[in-house]
Amino acid sequence: MTRKAAKTGPGAMVLVAIEQGFPENRRIITDGLASAILPFSSRLWVRLSLPIRRWLVATTEQKVPGLWGGIMARKRFIDEFLGQYGWRIREHLGYDVLGERYVKPTGRDLTWMAIERIVDAVKVQ
Repeated sequence: MTRKAAKTGPGAMVLVAIEQGFPENRRIITDGLASAILPFSSRLWVRLSLPIRRWLVATTEQKVPGLWGGIMARKRFIDEFLGQYGWRIREHLGYDVLGERYVKPTGRDLTWMAIERIVDAVKVQ
């Protein structure tokens, strides 16, 4: 995988991080790790965009209809779908999170990117 391809991973997480700036009752999804796993420059961009987040969502939806909601809804759908069968999500993980959590602390310069979601769930008793 090239470094250029690896840089596409944070894009979706930036949107999720910006979503966290909305009041909790107006969010599609709540993800406490969204900002934490972003590179510093992306976290800064998220902070600076909070005052214009409504405009940002509207502009994104105008240019690419369904993009904003689709990214957030994917995570929420998994929660609700598994909840119907008595499962509770403990954690949503993408490969970007796994890389941040397990590769980065080793000090190795490995490249990773989000390809598919991983969900850690437990059966509710």
